[in-house]
Amino acid sequence: MRLPHFRPASAAAIAAILTLAGCAAEPGDEDIRQAYEKSVQSSTGRFIGGDLAQTVKVLSAKKVACQKSPEAPGYVCDFSYRTELPVVGVQEGLGKGRFVKGDQGWVLAE
Repeated sequence: MRLPHFRPASAAAIAAILTLAGCAAEPGDEDIRQAYEKSVQSSTGRFIGGDLAQTVKVLSAKKVACQKSPEAPGYVCDFSYRTELPVVGVQEGLGKGRFVKGDQGWVLAE
């Protein structure tokens, strides 16, 4: 019995398919937490100053549901979060946003 010859081109094609499959995955809890924290710190910094904005922490974020965005790249996700803000303390809430994967990881686009 003769076994099929394994070609390097086949390995490259399989690697490319696996890479693309990884890009198609929706964001996980930690991806959402990091993207939301960057967004909160960025928007807070515009209003109250950069140093204070860095003290805003997103303690946790949990994905409730995600679906591929029909109008733009990425995924529209509902999520719950816990934040810790100066003076205010710990806050909990629900959010919704479009998450897009870029070169530096997931970003909350809207």
